[in-house]
Amino acid sequence: MLALGVAACGSGQSSTTTTTTSLSVASTESKDPKIELEALAKSLNAVDYSRISKSQCGRFSLVVQKTRVQFFQWLNNTWENKSTLLGPDSETDPFLVTTRDYTRDGSYEFLVSYSKDGQQGGHQFGGVFMHIDCEWQWAKFEGYYDTSELLDLLTYDDTTRELTAWGDGPDGRADVVLVYNSQTNKFEAQTLSADDAEFGTEQANEEDSVATSPPNTKSSSSTCASLRSAYNEGSRTSDAYVFESAMNDAVYILRNVGWGSTADSIVNFTLQGLRSAALGGVANNLRAYNCA
Repeated sequence: MLALGVAACGSGQSSTTTTTTSLSVASTESKDPKIELEALAKSLNAVDYSRISKSQCGRFSLVVQKTRVQFFQWLNNTWENKSTLLGPDSETDPFLVTTRDYTRDGSYEFLVSYSKDGQQGGHQFGGVFMHIDCEWQWAKFEGYYDTSELLDLLTYDDTTRELTAWGDGPDGRADVVLVYNSQTNKFEAQTLSADDAEFGTEQANEEDSVATSPPNTKSSSSTCASLRSAYNEGSRTSDAYVFESAMNDAVYILRNVGWGSTADSIVNFTLQGLRSAALGGVANNLRAYNCA
């Protein structure tokens, strides 16, 4: 509470009027939201936290903890918890938030990345938390067959400024680019061009020095189908024996096409019980082979 004294003096010396006004203020000092966000993240033992999204809707941030995500708004010189806006959170293994302007509207949105089974570096998926007319919600990704809020291997390329994922293409699972449509307020999936698809092959070859060049997709449809079948069986089962059998099938396929080092890593992950990492290895090969 501050008391402000305002003195009004007349021309004569005989009279003086003093007016006292009381103002209620939340704080005598204005705090820096960035510094306060850093302190908040530290107090919550965060594994990651976002940049601040600033627009006419206000200032917002997202904090990633080991088992959950929390959402905050800057109000009255403090970060107020608005996590109820996230909705029911069934995903319990977040590990990263990437803050970018995915909708190109001039303000930031948040891409949250999760690891299946809580194993970073293995099979990953994610979603984008965004606002439409100041209403925060999870983005909708419109694929060729359905609409979802989470996609496998969802990531953002700062070089091309593209949001990409491993999703449904016109002929099956494939690399897709997610393009935001401001008319429908959804991200629409588009398949990568042939030149873009070759990038995955080059990257995989750099990681595996003994690998041979992947066969042409058109002439290796049986390899793609078998590898995809092994991945699907492994990702859907909760039975350890069935999972191991599916990974063994994938390893056999990869060794037959000369990808021995990649196959060995999948074997090691499986033997160590690193389910997510093993699936991630198979998924990466599906992408490298451009298997649709």
